[in-house]
Amino acid sequence: MNTSTEVHNDHCLNCDTLLKGNYCYQCGQKAQSTNVPMREFVKDAAETLFNIDNRVFTTIKDLFLKPGYVTKKYIEGQRARYLPPLRLYITASILYFLVISLVDSNQFLLAKINFGGEEDAFGDFLRYSMIVLVPAFAWVVQLVHRKQKRFYVQFLIFSVHLHVIWFFFFGVISICDHTLNTISLSSAGSFLVTAVSSLAKLSFFIYLVLFVKNVFDEGWGKSLLKSFLIMMGYSLFMAAVVFLYLFFWL
Repeated sequence: MNTSTEVHNDHCLNCDTLLKGNYCYQCGQKAQSTNVPMREFVKDAAETLFNIDNRVFTTIKDLFLKPGYVTKKYIEGQRARYLPPLRLYITASILYFLVISLVDSNQFLLAKINFGGEEDAFGDFLRYSMIVLVPAFAWVVQLVHRKQKRFYVQFLIFSVHLHVIWFFFFGVISICDHTLNTISLSSAGSFLVTAVSSLAKLSFFIYLVLFVKNVFDEGWGKSLLKSFLIMMGYSLFMAAVVFLYLFFWL
């Protein structure tokens, strides 16, 4: 009886395409039979899980420690080692909205808005508004960089990656505000929490400047100016969103 785990067929077992490596270039399936011992099956599953986990770690690490690096590499076509932007954005936004719901935050990006007991409705509105604001931000960035003649999708990737980082800082700010409002802290504790919140707010703009500089290869002067223009344009969109909420929902 043949117990070999080697695949002798030179065609893909899924789509019958002629194989030219360990993976089928047509459908992506690995050139491996399922008629293998349990140890081989477990080993293959562990390797798959490790690769997924490694992509998550690599993406998050490079996003925060190398601002703009992931975006630039992804735009240049080096995508295999990073999570797709949409999957990353969905995961980050779910975690962010979970945090603000747990701490009953009425934080709208960097603004704190009191709607008089309408926090639940505002939270729902905030979630829906991000569907519009993220592509709107990408459009503002494209408008500021219109001379570069890039397609919109590159600016959308830029927007998604930056908002993933911003979601983290927004969550930190919400947690800090909740801590200051609900927990009795010493003077040192209050100072520390306030300092963390202030640093998170400052990092909001710092990361924007670094992203603009590193992704679009700008000098510091142009990066600061363009980041300021981008925030001015984005603020107008955010003001319009809040106005619509006040006008139609309250």
